[in-house]
Amino acid sequence: MYVIVQILQGCTAGNIIKDCDLSMSPRLLFGFCIALTLCLLMLHYFVSSRSIIELVGSCVDKGCFDLQVGEKFQPVIQTFVDATRFDGKINTKSKPQLGYLNFYVASSKLPGRLSWIKCNCAYIGSDTIICDEAFLRSFSSSVNFTRDSIYGKDADKIWEDVRRTLSKVNDDTSTNLAAWIIGHEIGHAVLHEASSSLRRIAMTREMENAADSYYLDRALAAKDPKAADKVSWALNQFIFQAVSLAYDNGKARIAASVDDVHDPWLLRAMALGQRIVDKSRNPADDFYKSLGQSISVEPTGSGVGSFCEFQNIREKAAKKQEQRLEEQPD
Repeated sequence: MYVIVQILQGCTAGNIIKDCDLSMSPRLLFGFCIALTLCLLMLHYFVSSRSIIELVGSCVDKGCFDLQVGEKFQPVIQTFVDATRFDGKINTKSKPQLGYLNFYVASSKLPGRLSWIKCNCAYIGSDTIICDEAFLRSFSSSVNFTRDSIYGKDADKIWEDVRRTLSKVNDDTSTNLAAWIIGHEIGHAVLHEASSSLRRIAMTREMENAADSYYLDRALAAKDPKAADKVSWALNQFIFQAVSLAYDNGKARIAASVDDVHDPWLLRAMALGQRIVDKSRNPADDFYKSLGQSISVEPTGSGVGSFCEFQNIREKAAKKQEQRLEEQPD
């Protein structure tokens, strides 16, 4: 700003061309261009942020979001905002509030610049996170035990005998997988405030990995003494079922992520699992590193579910395993 003021000294509003001394050294011209660029970026940031807030606020009025579902995630969200600028400042019930973490769950197709938020969750800037309800429900329950995930001639009896126990297991697993998604996006809000999808300030793979690390550090720091065991269980269930589904001729062949910024789901889960091992008393455990040798990323590999509509990886993996058994010679 000082550079611009210096250049425009002596200018009058009546005749800027005549009165301004626009002769300047290359160094001063460079400084002027930089200062002007920064001013324009700041103006764009303000206008863009304002339009995002107005658009989300309009969606709240029109009922695009299921505010009751969003409110149910408040305890999960609080885990990831403790001792941050959002501590005690979570908004899931009303239009975006300045200084609050605004979290919404979309129950219908979103309009305009928000329409791309489908089959995912996203930090969109302005301290706001939006999740597609179908995605959140599908991903969090993707490895739940169901009747169709059990195969064999005694499947019905096995299911009836253990369904109550597995219901509790499913609840814990779903909660932890949903926490992974939500904690990751909160990581962006806390660590990468200036970045967002709508403003096209691109996230890098390093930023995505940092957001996953933020989730894990906060999840393991939870007051629950069994937090590490619960997180490990959920991640390992996801890993085992994804590998089983993608396994073909000695390799688990998976596809790259669609955006080519995130690592594939399976590799992300394994990286988190390895970090838990590294933090444990047995850092020499090389389970995930060994498993990684049997996984390859290929163009025709399994996408391990798009999670756009309800998909249960455990069911799909069970059907594939059942087919393998049927194809084996007697």
